[in-house]
Amino acid sequence: IEGKKWRQRSFLHVHHHFSIFLFYWLNANVAYDGDIYFTIALNGFIHFVMYTYYFVTSHPGAKVWWKQYVTSFQLIQFVGMMSQAGYMMQSGCKLFPPKVTEAYFAYIMTMFLLFSHFFVVNYLFPKKGKGSGKKKKN
Repeated sequence: IEGKKWRQRSFLHVHHHFSIFLFYWLNANVAYDGDIYFTIALNGFIHFVMYTYYFVTSHPGAKVWWKQYVTSFQLIQFVGMMSQAGYMMQSGCKLFPPKVTEAYFAYIMTMFLLFSHFFVVNYLFPKKGKGSGKKKKN
């Protein structure tokens, strides 16, 4: 793997792509119900936006002003998913096993925190010169 591509393999990246597979497997095999369609629809929309961004920026000279909004949309997605899980836990929903809903809520909370950290580090307080390609003069 090229150096730049290897650096993209952060803890957030690996954790998210490994663990989301496990949670969707759990939902499909233990708690498959109509409630999971909300998360599937949100996730599908977010991936549409994200891959549209990747497609646009793959063209030489493309200037895209909305990079940070992709992460903002992901954070909004997680708030929606946590709200749904919280509602299901509070209402005593019997469609999903309570432990699965509680584990899902905790998992989405970790995703929200990790993506929030990514947003703060990369967009609110980015390191000076990050990605500029300029070296310091001695």
